[in-house]
Amino acid sequence: MKRIFLTLLIVFLFGQMYAQKEKSGKFRNMIDIIHYDIRLNITDLHTKQISGNTTVKLNPRKKDIQEIILEFEGLEIDSVYFFKEKIEHFSYNDEYIIIPCKKELPNDKCGTEITVFYHGYPKQDASWGGFFFTDSSAYNIGVGMAAEPNSFGRVWFPCIDSFEEKAKFDFHITVDPENKAVCSGVFVSESKNDDGTHTWHWKLDKEVPPYLVSVAVAEYDVIEDIYKGIKREIPISLYMFPEDIANAKVSFRHLPDAMKAYEINYGEYVWDRIGYVEVPFMNGAMEHVCNIAYPEYAVDSTTFRETLMAHELSHHWFGNLVTCKTSKDMWLNEGWAVFSEALFKEHL
Repeated sequence: MKRIFLTLLIVFLFGQMYAQKEKSGKFRNMIDIIHYDIRLNITDLHTKQISGNTTVKLNPRKKDIQEIILEFEGLEIDSVYFFKEKIEHFSYNDEYIIIPCKKELPNDKCGTEITVFYHGYPKQDASWGGFFFTDSSAYNIGVGMAAEPNSFGRVWFPCIDSFEEKAKFDFHITVDPENKAVCSGVFVSESKNDDGTHTWHWKLDKEVPPYLVSVAVAEYDVIEDIYKGIKREIPISLYMFPEDIANAKVSFRHLPDAMKAYEINYGEYVWDRIGYVEVPFMNGAMEHVCNIAYPEYAVDSTTFRETLMAHELSHHWFGNLVTCKTSKDMWLNEGWAVFSEALFKEHL
């Protein structure tokens, strides 16, 4: 009897998980995300809160959509706007924002705009990943290894949080004047605000899924260089803690060799820049596009951990450019990256 009960319980739980995945798959197939404009204030490092808004531009994939569902987890919603008109009739269960559609959505290059204003404490994953604060920094690691799905953009902006749903991004991040906000893509501008804060604008013009974009806030210095690639010159920017600038020049000395090994064997690097940002994360690194989150323990004035540098860089071919379809396919991303470590060492 006990064995029968356990069997029935397992079947029930898997059935619930399957139903949930079916629900997720259905709403994810209803819309196509074109662009995210993320505008956040990250000045409140001591209380570990963020606030701001994200505008999601989307097109319907099917006619007569009755509702738009976005994934959003762990933060409080202040208001929702549909085409800049505030709406009252939406629901939010700390997992999904459900917005009813009273009329047929246009399907054009302008897209439908939904803006969500929110604030709160972004989550860390129970295992590995999420959003982190120290007294002097804030940063995200774009996956949650204990989460389902493992893509973890939804803990800091509303999105369709799947590996397949790719979009372009703008980031406007407001920080205290002593800090820099470093994001995926290319730097556009830094503007001073009336209250003394600074807003950093970054733009990513190539489509990627939510787990591959990032923000890191701290007092950074930057090492800038140019890599002469097989087809063009590519800017390099290493945002490091000031006390680690000298260390970084040694620890990243073979970055051009890794680039050469991969371009020769895999083809041209298609992204706008080569970027790493140092973070006080003690459990590895994360391959965010143009803005690899790199642990401070690896910036140690040696080349002892440079296979980690090469591993994360290789994801810009396997993972960031060619992306796995589901969480169970992530071994493809990581398998190619481990192989790429050996390719880098052989080239070196």
